[in-house]
Amino acid sequence: ALLANMAAMYAVYHGPEGLKAIAERVHGLAGTFAFGLKKLGTVTPPELPFFDTVKVKCADSHAISEAAIKHEMNLRVVDKNT
Repeated sequence: ALLANMAAMYAVYHGPEGLKAIAERVHGLAGTFAFGLKKLGTVTPPELPFFDTVKVKCADSHAISEAAIKHEMNLRVVDKNT
């Protein structure tokens, strides 16, 4: 119940326009990330619609994750290629 109350107060505090602005910013950052990955050409970003999570296919996800951690980026390794 506490999590639900916190989520409700977050929504009340930010209001409809604030929540929309947050959602647009998050989606925009995810889109910029996917576009940058596509431009690099070393990994395959998704073509399907996404909101805040970009699932990427690559040759060695553990190596990419280790490099990201050094740059204070948070990535989730799903398997050796995702």
